Amino acid sequence: MGWIETSERLPGVCDVVLVVFDGEFALAWLNPGGEWLAAADAAELPAPTHWRPLPPPPGDEGETVEVRIAVSVSPDGNWGAAGGSGLDHLDALGHCGHDRGDRLCWVTARVPLPRVVGVAGEVEG
Repeated sequence: MGWIETSERLPGVCDVVLVVFDGEFALAWLNPGGEWLAAADAAELPAPTHWRPLPPPPGDEGETVEVRIAVSVSPDGNWGAAGGSGLDHLDALGHCGHDRGDRLCWVTARVPLPRVVGVAGEVEG
């Protein structure tokens, strides 16, 4: 996927992407309030003109699963997170301790499935 103009489409909230602004490149994410923050230190960045998703890591990715986790941050900085294949959106919100006034963020990622490795030996019993 190539560069996407921010005037045409924005990435998902809290998705880390590659952005360009004033001829500079940065890894950044868009917070729920609409501010662009640097991925490294959460410093506020100028509004980018373009963005693009990050490529998958090099190597043998194998099978992956997409995970989505609800993260809730209270005004005093306390946070909670919840997710799971059996939870719907409302269940996840309840499990992460979401209250009125909290900022809610959904974090989405592709995670490699663990490889099943055989163990040499015998089973007794």
